Amino acid sequence: MVKWIIVGVYVFVLFFFASSQSSGASVMTQAFRSWFPWLAREEVSNLVIIVRKTAHVIGYFVGAILIFRAVKETKVIKKRPFVFTFCFTVLIAGVDELYQHSLPHRTSSIYDVLLDSVGISVALLSIFVFNKLLERTKKAPSES
Repeated sequence: MVKWIIVGVYVFVLFFFASSQSSGASVMTQAFRSWFPWLAREEVSNLVIIVRKTAHVIGYFVGAILIFRAVKETKVIKKRPFVFTFCFTVLIAGVDELYQHSLPHRTSSIYDVLLDSVGISVALLSIFVFNKLLERTKKAPSES
């Protein structure tokens, strides 16, 4: 139950951040212009895009791990944790983009959901590989 509460807090933070005026690209652009006055407008715009899109991947990478951990402890859905985690996390990403569409200072894009899916997929692949390596370590005879 605690792990689902952590997921709930994570989702709340996502939506709270999306509603914040400081989460918009214009605020980030102004900040980067003041921090890096030697960069041209186009360079600042590119930096803003890179930072924002990287944040999508990292944010949903973390979210997928949190959700996977919660799913693994839930009897009804723990039989297919990778499928459920992927679907549930993509659903959150889609709802987040719909929410952003309703905010005057934000834009939404299906491409952001696809980018979020990259973070989700990398997280799940990482979990899968880690679990396989852990299994292999446990099965290997101990060296004496």
